[in-house]
Amino acid sequence: MVVTALAVGVTPWSAVLASVLLTVAGGLAFAAQRRTQPAPAPGGARASADLWGNGPLRLLVVLLAAMGLVFGALDVSTIAFARERGVPGATGLLLALFALASGATGLFLGARPGLLPMRSQLLAGAAALTAATLVLPFVTPVPAYGAAMFAAGLGVSAVLIGAMQLIEAAVPAARLTEALALGIAGIQLGFAAAAALAGALIDWAGPSAGLAVGSLAAGTALLLVLVVGRRLAGILTRQDAPVGRPGRSAGGTAPPG
Repeated sequence: MVVTALAVGVTPWSAVLASVLLTVAGGLAFAAQRRTQPAPAPGGARASADLWGNGPLRLLVVLLAAMGLVFGALDVSTIAFARERGVPGATGLLLALFALASGATGLFLGARPGLLPMRSQLLAGAAALTAATLVLPFVTPVPAYGAAMFAAGLGVSAVLIGAMQLIEAAVPAARLTEALALGIAGIQLGFAAAAALAGALIDWAGPSAGLAVGSLAAGTALLLVLVVGRRLAGILTRQDAPVGRPGRSAGGTAPPG
């Protein structure tokens, strides 16, 4: 959101520079966290099977790709919306409201682990995101748009956190880093695809057309959450079991396919 504000309100090159600096600084900060890093897996712990053959993982990566579609569509559409309303400088604030709400939900869920069953957390998050994004194409006042963006952001972390936790439970511990990388790649691919599609639609029919891409993507994510609830019922049950009880272990063993 800082980068977007710089690109719109300052100069494009300042946004690129800020992006590089933030990425390097954040990467180095994460690399320095030795205390929380997972223990190295034994040399023979990695399975030779293709991780993409894990059916639950494939489903969760598709769900994360749908979330990326939402992010990409809202990002470019919000820029276009603010420009159309004659307040391009408000772009950063509007996107920041989305991020702020997502961060608040993440902190809330992190401080109260197990508050909701995983199935309920995913469903509530996806439903909130879908409801808010369905409103966005029809909003014209800038304050109302900001309120809708905040409401949409409230559902984001619930879905992202839940999906990542399910990935952890669905793959062997020795393949966890690889599996999480696939999930993040799904988000990035969805973001890039939606940004391109929404951008083309905005040029053709205005910001509302781009926002409709976000609405459709959020609805798709909601449908995928319902599929996850049915297809991954066993993993969800283990994930909701209290820590220490049989049936819940790090790096679950959901069968591929």
